[in-house]
Amino acid sequence: MIKDKLCHCHQHKWTPTLHSHERRAQFNGQSRTRKPKLPEKWKQVGTLKEIYVYPIKSCGPVLLNKVECSTLGPKDGWLRDRVLMVVDENYNFITARAHPELLLVYPQVKSSVLSLKHVDMEPLHVNLAEVIELQTPKTAKVWGTTVPVYDCGYEPSEWFSRLLNSSANNFRLVYYASQKSRDLRPLQNSFYKFTKNDTGALPDEVPFNLINEASVIELNSRLKDCQVTVRNFRPNFVLSGAEPYAEDNWKYIKIGENVFEIIKPCTRCVLTTIDPETGVRNSKAEPLETLKSYRQVTDPEERRATGNSPRMGLQMALRSPAGHLNLIFAVRFISTSRISNCQTLVKKKTLQAKFQVDDGKPVWLKGGLYDRFLYTTTVTLCCIGLLMNFIFFFNQAKPSSWKNPVC
Repeated sequence: MIKDKLCHCHQHKWTPTLHSHERRAQFNGQSRTRKPKLPEKWKQVGTLKEIYVYPIKSCGPVLLNKVECSTLGPKDGWLRDRVLMVVDENYNFITARAHPELLLVYPQVKSSVLSLKHVDMEPLHVNLAEVIELQTPKTAKVWGTTVPVYDCGYEPSEWFSRLLNSSANNFRLVYYASQKSRDLRPLQNSFYKFTKNDTGALPDEVPFNLINEASVIELNSRLKDCQVTVRNFRPNFVLSGAEPYAEDNWKYIKIGENVFEIIKPCTRCVLTTIDPETGVRNSKAEPLETLKSYRQVTDPEERRATGNSPRMGLQMALRSPAGHLNLIFAVRFISTSRISNCQTLVKKKTLQAKFQVDDGKPVWLKGGLYDRFLYTTTVTLCCIGLLMNFIFFFNQAKPSSWKNPVC
């Protein structure tokens, strides 16, 4: 297990404190250039258990013990996160949402050589340094945004075309051709506070993604016919030791000396329903359907930005200078007046999850012995009250001759 300590600034990120017109004014004037003041006090919430880097968008991960954090995302030498992608003949990106077989492509990077493996294919080797030297940048599109790329050539094109059962060589492997973050996705900042450095190379939204292991375990307790792992959610960082869904209330996270601002919750799509080990879709669209039942965004304004996609995990951007994550960083703590309030909120969310479990018990008895005592006491007092009311009205209804009998 990686022993870096995870700390967070326990401020509520998504509870709106500005009206919509104030948010828009803030976006128009500040979102692209703002430099947020970083917290100085931290509280440990867990440890970093796993680090994943995905060299090719929608393909398999590389598991690492250490990594360098940059504005473009995690990297280790030539191994960088989501700097390659597969495109169609028009240079529009494709993903495992439509081509699940991509999840079973496992990349490795040694020096500048990218190696690809798949159980049904021969290994493929691509020298990325040669690609950069020999190719002229072209343009491709990711979610409607134009990005500069190098075409990796005929052999990767033929390899991916055969893998995806295409008779023509109409799929290409391309390599991101810039050291700067790509342009913002159209309408990306309608609610959340992205800056021009928050998009990374080729990820959907941001260069860093974190998942709380305890939240995945709690989700599994709700699933009836299947189980999922953290890999269903394709995170860069896996947090261990925190309470389930505690991450909902964080604004900043610090791992070692690296400070990340949480830009938005990670809203989930059908990719979570594809088994990362087999590439097979879940016939009941799980865990997405279960997540929709209890992990929807509740704020009306934010809901307009996210739609019906449930939240699971965090989308983050680097706010400190580039640094490394390894095994030797010190523990940092938070000491702020808002901690107790946020901890209370986390406890309430955990209790809420307990009361939502379908175990056959009525909701007023789910609290255990204390709830049974309160319920029994309440019913008893109600019965006594009804009896006393009956006696009172019976006495009031007696004829006066009953009340004053004549001897």
